[in-house]
Amino acid sequence: MSPEAPAPVDEAAADAWDGALPRGAHLLQSYRWGELQSRFGWTVERVQLDVDGTLVPVSLLVADTLAPGGRYAYVPRGPAVEAGQAPSALAALEGAARERDLAYLRVEPDLEAPLPPPEGWTDAPHMQPDHTAILDLRPSAEELLAGFKPKTRYNIRLAERKGVEVARSDDVAAFARLAAQTSARHRIQLAGEPYYRAVLDLLSGPDHARLYLASHEGEAIAGIIVTRFLGRAIYLFGASGRTGRNLMPAYLLHWRAILALKAAGDTEYDLWGTPPDDDPGHPWAGLLQFKSGWNGRPVAMAGAFDVPIKVTMWRADKALSRIRGNVRRVRSKLRGGGAQE
Repeated sequence: MSPEAPAPVDEAAADAWDGALPRGAHLLQSYRWGELQSRFGWTVERVQLDVDGTLVPVSLLVADTLAPGGRYAYVPRGPAVEAGQAPSALAALEGAARERDLAYLRVEPDLEAPLPPPEGWTDAPHMQPDHTAILDLRPSAEELLAGFKPKTRYNIRLAERKGVEVARSDDVAAFARLAAQTSARHRIQLAGEPYYRAVLDLLSGPDHARLYLASHEGEAIAGIIVTRFLGRAIYLFGASGRTGRNLMPAYLLHWRAILALKAAGDTEYDLWGTPPDDDPGHPWAGLLQFKSGWNGRPVAMAGAFDVPIKVTMWRADKALSRIRGNVRRVRSKLRGGGAQE
């Protein structure tokens, strides 16, 4: 017997939720992103917080993986407030966490640093990229191209000269094969086909996600998945095959995607994760040349904050997380970790 198909998205509820978010709110606070996470182990709780007299929609991802009876929640890239409202919003979220009898709550706001944690909160490990670069899509195509670093412009034109073709696609299996090759090449763990398919199934309908594939002589050699929400596009996933990387397909992929996203009305392109500096020991050091070449505005995010409710349980989970993180770092060093575009 085949597994039961997931329930379809409640379109009316999704439209109402997303419509209540302010422009500039992050995709990770959207209704459909919550539905995506609910298919992969989280429970979504959507609340309306009173922040200084204004109702603010907030998606909480809740997990019950702690000690018996222990639950915690995570707010990814939210709540959608200005920096000056952050203390009030975090206070309201603490109240929501206590009402739900959570062990702790982790919040990773979509705000730039510095943002010190308020009293009762503490810095926490980030779960999303803590540094990124955002490209302003409002200039003309000619102005954008002229603003890229010379090597980036050269590689875009090289890919064109070598016959690389870029097209929007629904071939998730091809992208997943490229991702598997990327995983093997760099000895890192990337998502599998079910996750990529769920992303596109849930987000493609309202055109919130797009898959672009680059091919050469009929063979897919690289691909990217970009998401769109309230004017902001995000480069979320990328993959490349064993062959064809010398044709620089990633550069042409992004350039063609940028042009299409700009034509669709998006005003920002978030490269979604960059090294904070040129430290060769950083796990993402290999991405620096590629991502810096687009000359996006460097952004340091505010970070993540925990509010412990059940302190003993929170401390135990923090210790286990530290052990798991150390194991991952050791494995990365042993394997020569650090993916490159």
